[in-house]
Amino acid sequence: MISDLELLAAVKEQTSEAFVVYGELGRAGGESGGGGHEKDAGLALLALEHESKTLVLLIVSATTAPDGQIELGIEVLTELGARVPALGTVCVSCGSRLRPLGRFCPNCGAEVPGQTGAPNADPDEMRSAVEGSLTDDYEMLGDMPWKAGGRVYFALEKASGAIAALRLNKGTTDGEFELVETQVV
Repeated sequence: MISDLELLAAVKEQTSEAFVVYGELGRAGGESGGGGHEKDAGLALLALEHESKTLVLLIVSATTAPDGQIELGIEVLTELGARVPALGTVCVSCGSRLRPLGRFCPNCGAEVPGQTGAPNADPDEMRSAVEGSLTDDYEMLGDMPWKAGGRVYFALEKASGAIAALRLNKGTTDGEFELVETQVV
């Protein structure tokens, strides 16, 4: 079994020329690999791609061979979708757990606040607005599009080093949005 520190060190070493790894966003469950290999829990890491200067999600799977060698599989996602770890949200209408970054509740079909984004908004203006809303406790890392529409903004909490996922929720009047933090699990 690979420890968290060994896995993170191996990922950073293997990807250091292409990415700056900021930290973990979540995990998928471990599973049994074939051929005597033991597959450890998948890991979703937020990273900055050196060349493009954009945020990406690294989906990492690690396999320990019978001889103890760690074999990494790394998939790079440029858009958030169903494979992203849950952001810990529940439906405001029925209380059901929501799919990661889904636009509608799978139980009652209600539209999820903040998941529609601002369809005609300039991405640079939206990012500037989010960045201007952050307190000195946070450092803006960047943003990523999600398949349901809109964007998720990521910031680093300076004191703890934790990554915060931020989104824009619809306000009470048309064209009004409020910035809210969603705890990443």
